[in-house]
Amino acid sequence: MATLLCGERKVVTRRGYGSCALLVAFSSSSSPCRAATRWVGRYCVERPRVELAEAQLLLSLLAALPQQPKVAARGLEALFAERGEAKLAEVVRRWQVERTRSR
Repeated sequence: MATLLCGERKVVTRRGYGSCALLVAFSSSSSPCRAATRWVGRYCVERPRVELAEAQLLLSLLAALPQQPKVAARGLEALFAERGEAKLAEVVRRWQVERTRSR
């Protein structure tokens, strides 16, 4: 997933943050909970009008990815689409396709 989202980039800059950093925590980090929390924190700061309930939902969906990848990915895709985050929704959609192909 990290390669799908970030290509070969090892460092995520603020400009490339949106579609690049999503879900990297579960692909490349030894502490996915910490990385996911950091990602959601940045998302909340950089996106307008992110409420507490939405931040909680994002954290819950990211936490569910390892055990329930299909359900969590659908939730992330729906949440991003609802917020008008088409780029992030597309990243999740592509990840689902790639995951299905690799099985």
